Amino acid sequence: MTENEHTGHRKRMKARFCAADETGTVGSSFSEHELLELLLFYAQPRVNTNETAHRLIRQYGGLQGLMQAPLTSLTQVVGVGKDTALFLRLLASVYRMTMMPGGGAQRSFRMTGTEDLIPYIRQMYFSETPEEHVFLMLFEADGTHKKTVRIADGTSLSASFDPVRCVQIAVRQNTPMVVLVHNHPAAGGPSEEDLRLTNELKTALEYAGVTLMEHFIFSENECYAVMRRKVYT
Repeated sequence: MTENEHTGHRKRMKARFCAADETGTVGSSFSEHELLELLLFYAQPRVNTNETAHRLIRQYGGLQGLMQAPLTSLTQVVGVGKDTALFLRLLASVYRMTMMPGGGAQRSFRMTGTEDLIPYIRQMYFSETPEEHVFLMLFEADGTHKKTVRIADGTSLSASFDPVRCVQIAVRQNTPMVVLVHNHPAAGGPSEEDLRLTNELKTALEYAGVTLMEHFIFSENECYAVMRRKVYT
């Protein structure tokens, strides 16, 4: 592709996107690799990004898999490089933050019941790398979200956390209610260890005057409420 053809192709793609965006038809007008090709224009201004987009979609099975890919993995893909990998991870992180409760990890919102958190929990893990991650969500007595704290990161099989640290954070933040959240990258509900840690944390928090409202485990498309023994799909 010549320089003129290259520039013309990019202009056409941008114009096509603008038209689809104006009519709300981006999802039906673009394939995943086309959207990715267009996005990569801004990370690779002088490169034909079509082949790289195809390669990334094949490698990770789609945009969702791509958004969860670790930085070290992305840099190994031919045509990507460190800067482009960083751009993709930054994009995924920004998206995840906007979908956190209240539109950001530190912005407030109010829940009327713990089930209100299910949509946010799904989005919290959308762009996370495929390992276990543990978060503690802090709430005022009226259900207003105060803060979400990352407690621990683990492997693709497990993540361990210290219940004492959770209590210390809750006390330090002077919060009366908390919700524990973590994920299982592989499909599956609560393990025996999950149940043990939930009971241990609940007891430790009670001594400090803090209520553990729920412990959610996100796994693929299901969210398990450990304390209520309920599955949300």
